[in-house]
Amino acid sequence: MLIAIPPLKWDSPNLLRESDIVAGVDPEAAANDIVLELIIALVSVYAWGVGVALLP
Repeated sequence: MLIAIPPLKWDSPNLLRESDIVAGVDPEAAANDIVLELIIALVSVYAWGVGVALLP
């Protein structure tokens, strides 16, 4: 069964950014936090793999 989803219609291209700023959320800071969390997750998985590989 196919469900048709109507395309989103924005009043302005900056609507999302404006709503984020009004809500007190800095989009660039949020993006930096996400990137930092991804880097930490990758390093953690790598360190876990090295630790398992070094088990006797």
